[in-house]
Amino acid sequence: MELFSPKYETRFIEQIVKNLKTYLEAKEGPALQWANYGELMEPTKVWRVSRWFNTLFPVTSIIPISTVPAEADDASRINEVHTILLETEIDGSNPDQISSAICRRINAYDALLRKIGKLELLGGLNLDVVGGEWMDIGKHNYQYFAQSPTLYKLSANFELTIKVIEGRSR
Repeated sequence: MELFSPKYETRFIEQIVKNLKTYLEAKEGPALQWANYGELMEPTKVWRVSRWFNTLFPVTSIIPISTVPAEADDASRINEVHTILLETEIDGSNPDQISSAICRRINAYDALLRKIGKLELLGGLNLDVVGGEWMDIGKHNYQYFAQSPTLYKLSANFELTIKVIEGRSR
């Protein structure tokens, strides 16, 4: 069987999602403590790359939303724009406490991602042909409470927009 050789050495969004999850898992603890004014916060119990029903909290999800690939006019590269949703969910018996806690969790993740390095974000892509990377963090969205008889649940999220240029395969 002949080995497939693509026109472009593209890996698109999946590898970036994996890299973000690995980075956040490794660095979450100190960032949460910073965002909580020096006090420890409960770490994420469940990390997801999709949405599904969960009973353990806190949960943090890094979800691929979209990829817009556009071939350059000279056919030398693919310009890519990726959108990824970062969402965190918590529960608790005191709605005022979890409202503050969700703000601090989102603050921690925002601060962490503003420090991420190129290799941490784009590792696994063909770095010989990748260029023009850029990442933007969108507005922070805070959701309404969901209430069960004894617990309140709250989530917050923001979108990451990541632009990458991947070049022609060799």
